Amino acid sequence: MQNIGNFNQHWWLVEGEADLATAVTARAQQIDDMTIDRQQAILNYSCLYGDSSSWPNLSNVAEMMPAWGRISHNVIASAVDALLANVTESQPRPMFVTIGGDWSAQSRARKMTQFVDAKIYETDARELCRQAVRDSVLAGLGCVRPFIENGKVTIERIHPVNILIDDRSCIDVMPRSIFLRRLVDRYQLKKMFPDQAEWIEVAPAPTSRQWYASDVYADVVEVIEAWHLPSVDRDEDEPTDGRHVIAVANATLLDEEYGRQHFPLCFIRPISPQRGFWGESLVRRASSAQLELNKLLRRVQESMHLMAVPRVFMSRQSGVTQ
Repeated sequence: MQNIGNFNQHWWLVEGEADLATAVTARAQQIDDMTIDRQQAILNYSCLYGDSSSWPNLSNVAEMMPAWGRISHNVIASAVDALLANVTESQPRPMFVTIGGDWSAQSRARKMTQFVDAKIYETDARELCRQAVRDSVLAGLGCVRPFIENGKVTIERIHPVNILIDDRSCIDVMPRSIFLRRLVDRYQLKKMFPDQAEWIEVAPAPTSRQWYASDVYADVVEVIEAWHLPSVDRDEDEPTDGRHVIAVANATLLDEEYGRQHFPLCFIRPISPQRGFWGESLVRRASSAQLELNKLLRRVQESMHLMAVPRVFMSRQSGVTQ
């Protein structure tokens, strides 16, 4: 048994499935604790935008709030929607063309273009990328992940709060490690990894603050997926310290080498940061104006409520006739 506490920073060096799972989940939890302020900021920006659907039970709070107590003029939502419509209006279309090709090559190129069009439609890629662009405007970073599952091309959008990156490790360089977290139904996870079904069955329920653990039903498991880029470039037949791991709290579901010098993720940033990895949120820049507008609107609302139909009372003995 290795001393996992010493391997939190270098989890990719840990040997043994049980120790590796403990190291990966512990490191992810450590980064989660360090970035809790950013997660809270993303929640605030989502509330300023007016979208509470991504946060458990937050929509119930909005429903309990009376309509007259809400701010009606949300300039941030209008600006974000207008920017989103403008940016995603054009829909680039990948096309295969030939240079001096014969009829057979041109026919093949047309069929390849049709195949790509079909895959874009099948995976709903344009809508997922649109959501990722909105995430970047709100949180400063949007992410989509293309991958192949059971021989089929698949694309998934990853919410920014599910991306865990140690900001200290990427001040002026790209991060070397990245973690993704998600909730997966326990039954589905056992079907995906039947060899680890016994461990998945006894895996603990989520405890992270991100999942509002007191309200999460028990039959789900928090899954951590981690990548570490190789320290140096190497040939395909040479060993590497790059690693790709999928783990739950008590078991490693997947452990394989990772030899690429980039993550299999596509990131979108509305404004590139001066230093670090995370981009700048446009909602954050507009939040001060929106909050000031909220204050003015609330003051006008209260004034109209109190003095909408003003009346002046005076004594009959005042001598004022009109």
